[in-house]
Amino acid sequence: MIVAVWAAAQTAAVIVGVVGVVSALLGIWVNGLRAERLRRREFYSDALEAVLAYQEFAYVVRRRNKDEPGEERVRISEALREIQRDLNRFSSLMEIERSTNVAVCYRQLVKKTREIAGGSMRQAWEDPPITGDAGMNIGGVDLSAIDEYRAAYLDAVKNDLPWWKFWR
Repeated sequence: MIVAVWAAAQTAAVIVGVVGVVSALLGIWVNGLRAERLRRREFYSDALEAVLAYQEFAYVVRRRNKDEPGEERVRISEALREIQRDLNRFSSLMEIERSTNVAVCYRQLVKKTREIAGGSMRQAWEDPPITGDAGMNIGGVDLSAIDEYRAAYLDAVKNDLPWWKFWR
């Protein structure tokens, strides 16, 4: 009969192996958390970029080329259609993200942006296009009513992104 003796060397080897496995699993878990946080940060940033692009059309319409009104209507409406598509896509995707508060704040931001910037665009279509360099400095566009909604969205995003909120 062979009797195996368990010595300190075998115990140390088992402990080192267990520590190595735990360290590897912990590293995988932490890297997964980092990747998820980065994905959400980019998603939230892209969603805000779409809102800001929509706001810019209050100026784009005023700066349209007066010599080619038909082409300008098509160019601007096609670009605006893409932005509208992005706003709708991000609004829909926000609904399936894990943070309800971010989705609510984004929905409110989009609604207020469409109301304020859209109203400014509507007025810009009724005004004549600019005719020279002096008209490039556009006045009369006040988008400041959107600021509080953008701030609320950014606060909701900041609240959703801390590293320690890994359970949500």
